[in-house]
Amino acid sequence: MFFRAQLRQILQRVPGKERLGIYRFLPFFFVLGAAMEWIMIRVRVGQETFYDVYRRKASERQYQRRLEETPEGIRLHAPLNAAAADADLPKKNTCCFDEKMNLPSVEQPRSE
Repeated sequence: MFFRAQLRQILQRVPGKERLGIYRFLPFFFVLGAAMEWIMIRVRVGQETFYDVYRRKASERQYQRRLEETPEGIRLHAPLNAAAADADLPKKNTCCFDEKMNLPSVEQPRSE
């Protein structure tokens, strides 16, 4: 109860009660928000700022979404070598380059 009474007394001392009412606290929160934004932009924790982390996480989420949208076995880029193509593609679907046009083509599994 003692803390509540002290807090009420401090809040009553803030000027502008009759003219602005509850909105008299708005400038304090505006300054507090501006200070937080400045800290998130300028202050580095380790090697990164808040926005560096935000951009990295957003990029990772976008990459994961694209992986989930891409059908299984269809490759977006050509493999570097034949061993890499055999190692990471499932056996049911294969992807290779069309020799004539240099365009990726997808071979669908045959139903037996």
